[in-house]
Amino acid sequence: MIDTDHAINLEFLCNLVQLLFNSVIHLHLTVDEAKLEERVSRLTERLKLIAENKERPNNALEAQSSLLVVEVNQATLNKDTQKLSSLWPQFSDVVKCARGLGEFSAERLTKMIEVFGIVAGKDSGYVQLVDEVAAFVSERTGEAQGALVLLKRAQQLDFEDNFEMIRLLGKAARQLTKKEYADSLIEALQLLTFAYRSAGLLWAARATCIFAMASMFIEAEEDSDLPVSIVPMVMTLAWIAVELRHLPDALEAVRLVRGCTATLPLDDSSKERVAKRLTEFDLILASQILNFTAEELQHVVRLPDVLRGLGLQQSRNSLIYALGHEAELRREGSIPQEETPESVAELFTLLASQPASSNLHGPVIFNEADSQCLVSRVLGIRVAVFHPCSDALVLAAEAVIGSVEAFFATAIESGAAAHTENFTISLQDSSEVLAPDFTINTDEMTAIVRWPTGLLPATFARQAEVQKMLIGLAAEIFAATCYVEDMRKTLEHLFGNEAVLDRISMVVVVGNSRQRVYKEGLSKLSDWTQMAISEFTLEPSRPVITHRLLDTFEDQESRSTVGKRSAPFPTSDHRDLGVRSVIDVHLWSQAGWSGTAFTHWGPSYPPGVALMFKHEDAARKIFARWRERLGTVDKQDEIYMAILRGVSVDHPAHYRVLITSRLSNDEGETSGKTFMMASRMQTMHAETDVNLSRFLDIYRQSRAYLLLPAIFNGGAEPKFIPELAILKRELSVKNAIDVTEHDVEVMALGAEEYRRRFGTSGPSNRS
Repeated sequence: MIDTDHAINLEFLCNLVQLLFNSVIHLHLTVDEAKLEERVSRLTERLKLIAENKERPNNALEAQSSLLVVEVNQATLNKDTQKLSSLWPQFSDVVKCARGLGEFSAERLTKMIEVFGIVAGKDSGYVQLVDEVAAFVSERTGEAQGALVLLKRAQQLDFEDNFEMIRLLGKAARQLTKKEYADSLIEALQLLTFAYRSAGLLWAARATCIFAMASMFIEAEEDSDLPVSIVPMVMTLAWIAVELRHLPDALEAVRLVRGCTATLPLDDSSKERVAKRLTEFDLILASQILNFTAEELQHVVRLPDVLRGLGLQQSRNSLIYALGHEAELRREGSIPQEETPESVAELFTLLASQPASSNLHGPVIFNEADSQCLVSRVLGIRVAVFHPCSDALVLAAEAVIGSVEAFFATAIESGAAAHTENFTISLQDSSEVLAPDFTINTDEMTAIVRWPTGLLPATFARQAEVQKMLIGLAAEIFAATCYVEDMRKTLEHLFGNEAVLDRISMVVVVGNSRQRVYKEGLSKLSDWTQMAISEFTLEPSRPVITHRLLDTFEDQESRSTVGKRSAPFPTSDHRDLGVRSVIDVHLWSQAGWSGTAFTHWGPSYPPGVALMFKHEDAARKIFARWRERLGTVDKQDEIYMAILRGVSVDHPAHYRVLITSRLSNDEGETSGKTFMMASRMQTMHAETDVNLSRFLDIYRQSRAYLLLPAIFNGGAEPKFIPELAILKRELSVKNAIDVTEHDVEVMALGAEEYRRRFGTSGPSNRS
């Protein structure tokens, strides 16, 4: 052992010990062959002496960081995950101390912390440590160097950890916008595109992909040549476009891919891969075209020539067939004459029924006509943005829906749970406002955005006010539609550590990015159809193509990996979440549900269950919404009502009423989704069970009951509102002791009873 009291002089020995650890961990040497224990013992003894000398703080901190590195190696060798978890906060302490020591060199420590990401996994302490190291490096050497720390960490992750990738890369990309870091910026944007896409956030993925392509074009303007890596990015944009059903985007991407393939120096194997991908793309687009509605087909009667010109022959043939011109396909030889009409119909039915068309994202996007709707799904909520098709409002709608996705992207990791099935945003052109603004109606779950006439979202001088509006809109939608334990704390976390501001800023400039690539801010279907020579009419006798449910192969390995995630919901894709909610959370909070009453109007009528509220206006709205959704009869029993008896040993007559949504036994299993269900429950402190028993006797005879609102403000009798009643047939009545862990009624047991019976904390009753 070197006789020195300088930690830097022991660095060589630390590196040698690191090599020995690596050799043992990778089974090249045994612990005894490496004499690991005795060598580590001598080294750590000397490092501890140096670390204890607080008179030389830089030297002591160097020694402390080396000691921690040794401990990480020991814990890794012993597969001691608990020990590893305890070390990351100690590294954080070293980083904090280093902030006040200008002479402390953190380069070696930073590199080791980056390497340790391989063994750290998703440990929350390590996640925090990476953020602290990035901030420290930013302070010392500039924010771009700190961003590289985040980028390197993201590169270590796979797409099962896409939410963490989005968080890291969203922060890194903004800090890498200086020219000397252009290559790193492009790499970060490429990874972020794939992370968004794997999370089902296709509008955010589209914006980021176009941003990455624009960055490549900007570099090419100076270097004179586009890199061949542009081809897979454009192909990615084509796939995103077809998933979004954004037809003009898809056509432009295919044209650009073919142009790049023809002009860039791709080798033969690369050209073969591109050709194969385009063939696959053609089949997917063809499958989607066969699922176009009659109204959507009317928009594309001039498209067959365009599809043929782009080499999308299967899409062309499928469109001509869907329009009702099978005879034309036979005349030109695309369908052999010996094929029967039945076999042709079977072929196109199978193509239309492919999994890629089984869960269509939303209406087809043409960017023309009077108005259209853009659709996304975040946390299981279907978000629909309706807008007129002026250039400014098309770009504004894309910015709105992309910003919502960017905001919600990592919310799953924050424990957010949605309680709303749908949220609708309407964009309105307005010459009366100088800056974009919005209003939200939480009762209706709608928002109206007023947009200044002609304002392009990416206008440089107006970007600050546009971003401010988009951030406020996304945040208020989140607060209106989701439950978290502490909304203010969660929002502060999203704005701070999650960097949603940076993510939204990248979405806003998509028009400018697109201008760099295509020389125009948006594309319309008419840009393509005006080039067509021929037109195929939509025939009244066109074939009716019925979507068929095909057998699919279940990937057991991928299903098992999902279960290993530690997120509140076992998914890394927002599309795998669903919401079933007959509860309008905000209206129920306003109405003040206080109890349940039973009533009966004689033998000619079924008995009634009255939900007693304090505030009539909100109560009426609840039932009016139900009647608007279900009618006067809940034929599918979408409102799941349960009565749980025996909830109190001391008070046998007490019972609990649960109201939630019905989820069929196989709905979650067949769709592959995890559903969130809002519920309301009320414990009735009845002195006897006479009223309940009388109601149940009448219900068993009539096999139906009326669900109606009543107003009760402490008077003698409640005020019933029978004109808003809904006829129901299904009613679940169980004793608490008979409820199993998988029954819907389990949420009515309460956390303490659930824990006592089933040994875990219980299902989260989030709303």
